[in-house]
Amino acid sequence: MTLDFTVRIKRIAISMLAISAVSVSAFAAPASGALFAAAPKSVKRPAETVSPYSFGLERSQQETAIRFIEYAGIDKNLSLLLLNDVKTSAQVTDAIDRIGFEAVKAKVVTAIKRAQLSNKAEWTEMLATVYLNYFEGTELSSILTDRESSPFFAKMVELQTAISHDVDTQGKSIYKRARQQVLDLLTKEFAA
Repeated sequence: MTLDFTVRIKRIAISMLAISAVSVSAFAAPASGALFAAAPKSVKRPAETVSPYSFGLERSQQETAIRFIEYAGIDKNLSLLLLNDVKTSAQVTDAIDRIGFEAVKAKVVTAIKRAQLSNKAEWTEMLATVYLNYFEGTELSSILTDRESSPFFAKMVELQTAISHDVDTQGKSIYKRARQQVLDLLTKEFAA
C-alpha cells in the first residue's frame, strides 16, 4: 500500500530534523519557498550522548523546547534557508562570473554562518515557542529520545504543515534581518 504523497513528504521532513552546519552541496540545490522546507539533512544521535532523563520535568517548558530545538538541529535550518535564497541572487551569480565559484562559495558560507550565529538565540526562541504551541515539553523530549517510536511522533508528522506555517509567519522578521546581514556582508566582500 503506497502512502499519500503529502504524508510521505511530511515523514521525510520529520526524519530530517537535524543538521550540523551549512551544507556545501546545498549551494547548488534548488531554492525553496517555505521556511521549514529547509529541513536538516543529518541526524544527531542525542540519545547516545545525552541521557533521555536529562529532559525531565525539572526544566521549564521553554527550556525543554529550546533543548529539543538545539539537539534536533532545527535551529540550524536558518542557514539552509539563507543559502537557498542568496545562492541565486544577482549579487552571488555576478560574483561567480567575476571571481569563480570556489571563492564565492567560501564567502557565502562565511556570511551565512555569521548571520546564523548573530540570530541564533532569537531564531531558537521563536522555534521553541512555535513547537510549544503544539506540544508539551515531555512530548518533545519523547520525540527527541525515542524518535519514530515515540507515541508523539505521528502527531508531529500530522502537524508539520501547521508548524511550517507558524515558523514562516513568526520567523519572517528574523529571517529578513538575517538575509539582509548576509547580503550586506557579501556586498563588502565582493567589493573588496
